[in-house]
Amino acid sequence: MPGAKQHRSRVQQREPVVKNVYLYVVDKPEGFTFRPVQAVDQPGWSDDKHPFTITSLPDNPHLEFIIKSYPVAQNPKHEGMTEHLGRDIKVGDGVLFGDAWGVIEYQGPGVFIAGGAGITPFIEILRQQEHQ
Repeated sequence: MPGAKQHRSRVQQREPVVKNVYLYVVDKPEGFTFRPVQAVDQPGWSDDKHPFTITSLPDNPHLEFIIKSYPVAQNPKHEGMTEHLGRDIKVGDGVLFGDAWGVIEYQGPGVFIAGGAGITPFIEILRQQEHQ
């Protein structure tokens, strides 16, 4: 479950990856810890959970996220959060997120099948394997 603690950070980099997909690099708050393939949520946006998988490794001094922005007109269930990120968030803006959480874990060699926004957990797994 998402943690109750809230962390404040600042966007250091925002780069387009492909259409409607952006790389966000934010400062890692002091004392913030996570395990590979965990996610954070933005508290207070809605009662629903909107996890964003951290795609950087835990020893990185920054947190990286790769997020696809979905226009509300195309997908109303996203309630505008990712559209807001893609449209409004700029370098230097403050961000607020909860503790890292999640249950996906690397279980050893196998085949990954993922696509679209579902690929982000595997980015960190592949980075982790590359550094071992």
